[in-house]
Parts: sequence; C-alpha cells; structure tokens
Amino acid sequence: MMDQPSFEREVNAYLVKVDGILKGKGLLHDKGSAKLNKVQKEVDLTLDKMRAMQRESKLTRPSAGQLVNSSLNRVTVAANQILDGTKVPLGAIFGNASNDSMLGNKAWKKAFSQVSLQISNFTNSYGTLISNMDSVTRIKIDRALASIIDNAQKCFDNDPSDSNATRYVTTSMQALANLEKAAQSQQTVSSAAMLKLVVQEKDQERVRLLSEMKLIEKSLTPQQISVVNDASRRVMEKLNDILSDKNSYDAAIRNKKLGLVKSDLDIMRKSLENYQFSQKLGKSLPPPRSGGSRLGYLNKNKLSQPFRYALASNLGGGTGVVFQEIDLTSEETTPYEILAAIQHNTMVVKAQGGLTADQRPAYLRQVNSLTKEAFGGDSVALKEAQNHYRLLLTSTIGGMSIKEITDKHPKGTKKPHIKQMHKYMKEGMDFGPAHEKAVKEGFAPGSLGGIITYDQPEESLINGVRLFGSLFLYLVIPSIAIYGASKYANRNKGPAAALAKLMEEE
Repeated sequence: MMDQPSFEREVNAYLVKVDGILKGKGLLHDKGSAKLNKVQKEVDLTLDKMRAMQRESKLTRPSAGQLVNSSLNRVTVAANQILDGTKVPLGAIFGNASNDSMLGNKAWKKAFSQVSLQISNFTNSYGTLISNMDSVTRIKIDRALASIIDNAQKCFDNDPSDSNATRYVTTSMQALANLEKAAQSQQTVSSAAMLKLVVQEKDQERVRLLSEMKLIEKSLTPQQISVVNDASRRVMEKLNDILSDKNSYDAAIRNKKLGLVKSDLDIMRKSLENYQFSQKLGKSLPPPRSGGSRLGYLNKNKLSQPFRYALASNLGGGTGVVFQEIDLTSEETTPYEILAAIQHNTMVVKAQGGLTADQRPAYLRQVNSLTKEAFGGDSVALKEAQNHYRLLLTSTIGGMSIKEITDKHPKGTKKPHIKQMHKYMKEGMDFGPAHEKAVKEGFAPGSLGGIITYDQPEESLINGVRLFGSLFLYLVIPSIAIYGASKYANRNKGPAAALAKLMEEE
C-alpha cells in the first residue's frame, strides 16, 4: 500500500509527464480545449483508476508505474493522432517526420493505430487484474506489450511495404489474443478464489455466532434455539448455492445472494444480542432514591437533589445525540428498526436525564410497538424489555409538583413565581434554571427576608437535641439530687429527733 504523500507525488509526476508530452507535440497551448478531449479522457480515466486502487489499499509503486507508463503511451498515441489531423505528422516517437518515417506511410500508420487501440483496450479491461498479479507476471505482460510496440519500427525498417504492415497487424493481434486468453484464464481463477473466500468469511461468521450461542444454550428457551438453528441451516444452504451456481460470478446476482445470507446472520446475531441484553436488565439502573436524608445529615425538609442545568431544547445540544422519530404506521418499518430507534433514544434519555413533554409520548409509543420478532420470537425477552424501558422513562421524567416546589422555597414566596417554575419544569427544566428563568421573566419570589439555597442541606436538628440532653444531664439531674438530700437532712431535724435526744440525756 502506498501512503498518501507518495500517492500525491505519483499523481503530480504523472500530470507533469503528460504536460511534457503535450509540450513536445506543440499542444500545451490547447490544454482545456475540445481539441484535447481524447487526452483529457485518458488522463481522467487513469487518475480514477489510481484513486480507486488507493482507496482499496491495492496501489503500490510497481502498479502505479505500470498504470502511468501505459497511460503515457496512450497519451502519446492520442497526441499524434490529433496532430495527424492538422499540420504535424505522427512520427514524433519513431524518428523524424519524413517520408521514411513509419507513420509517414498511410498503411503503416493505420496498422500502428489499430494495434495501439487494441493494446489500450486490453490494458483498460485487465488493468485491475494485472495490478493484483505478482511482480514476475506483471513484468512479463509489460514486456510483451512493449515488444508489440517495438516490433512496429523493426518490421517497418526491414520491409516498409503495405503487405508487411498487414502481417505486422496479424502477428500483433495474435499476440494480444494470447495475452487476453491468459488474462481471462487468470481472471476466472481469481474470481473463483475470491468467491470461495467470500463464502468462507460468511461461513466463519455463522460458526462464530453458533459457537457463542452454544455456550449459553442451557439458558436459552426452546424457541430461541429453534430460531438460531433454522437461521444457521438457511445460511449453509445459501452459501452452497452461491458456490455451485455459475451466475454467482455476476456481481449483481452475487450481492443479492450475499444480502440474503446477511439477513439470516442478522437473525442469529440479534438472538445473541437479545439474550445479552436480557442479562443486563436492571443492572445499569441506579438504585431508587428514597425520601430519606443524605448521609451525614438529618434534614427537616425533603431531600434536595443537586440540579443540573437544562440542555438544549432539541435534546441534542452538547451530547451529540438527537431523539430519533420513526414511522410506526409504515409497512416498511421492521421490528428491528423499531428496536434500534428505542435503543438510540434510550441513550438520549440517559445522556439528557429525561425527555421533553413531546418526546415522552413518542418514546412510549415506540416501546408499546415492540413485537417478539425483534427478539428472535422470545416473548419473555419482549416483556422484560418493555418493562425496562417503561421503568427507565418513569424514573427520568423531569418536573416537580407545585407542593414540592413550594416546600423548597421559604415561606412567603409568591404563588405566580411557584406556578411559573412549575410550568418550566414540566417542559423539562431542572429546579435551578427554572427558578432563574422565572425571575428573569418578571416572576420574582418576593421579599423573602433571606437567601434561597437550592441544594444545600438544611440545618440539622441533632445539635438542638444534644443541647437539650446536655442541659438535662448536667443541670436538672444534679438539682434533683441536691433537693432530695436537703429534704432528707431536714427530716432528721424534726420533733421526733429532738424527743429522742432528750431521752438520751435523762
């Protein structure tokens, strides 16, 4: 394969050589005119061939040199033919333009033009085949074509008669016929080998899919196994038909047959993808958020979620994905296309955090339009998929109720501000952007006597509880103990204690 800078240098060198030929023939000033249409056609055809081979990574320096040299020979012949119709004879490449020149003889000029045209047709027909041959074979063909051209001058020098010109044409045509026969034989072999390789590639893909399904056979339903086995059997039958049918060498027929093979391989591939999808259901969803508090905080109000700024209204700004609509009423819409649209729109849901009010019903209609054919005939996978997509939709629906918006505002917030925020959030905006837009639109929250914080945790009650407990522990309980001790002491100093003391003294 030739890298792009080398390819461009080859193209530029070829164009410079063409200009050199035209300049040598005195035709450079006619460049771009209708007079040089034949030359221009040859140049365009050669450039198209080179670009096609470069795109297919088949262009090498030897093959590029072969194409360029062959084209330059044809350009030279075309330039001489153009000059022959004006004032300059076509003897430039065979010496002086005199009566002794080969192209000064009408019979030899006609013979050489006929042979040159046949060589041009040969290289146009088998150029791609020759470029793909090994270097030894290419060199042999190049030498054979060059010898046919060189023999013209040699034969003319030996015998310039008209009869010898006829013999030269006959010999050259026979040599070209032998080359064409060998090229056709090689093309038949190459076509058969290429067809066999294409069939082997498709069969290898079938074996790979069948092997992957075999590994999970115990987890598949009988219906899924039946679908895969039937598709595999049909692929084998169609591949055998391609190899045995000679019409498969026709590119149009072969492509149609390979399209049928691809459709059966898609059935096998979809069955495997559906199983893998069913195994992932529920695993990629985040855990449901409860109404509890954040870790480390004990909020008085409901949990405040961190808001994200709303994306563009087309649900494509900044993410590179756009909600995909699909005609569910068209008969041409296949179950696989509906499933592909849903999978694409699911990416939109996850990327955007939700859908707009117009897109949510469309997404739900797509989910409800799913059929078991999209899952290889597995009705269980269909139900699981629909439940998954519906759960995803309900868990990402944006917006809050008026009460929830009110709870996130301080007391005294004006109702028009709350209602306007509710309207924006129903359209898909988050709390923060909806609040700011409502203020910009003239719906101020009013004199609130404080600062609104959207997603900061409220002051915790835990500090007050601890303070109350501390006061109870360090003040109330000691006071009760002191009071009880004093009561006990006063009881010992009563009338009974005094009478007992007097009796002791007596």
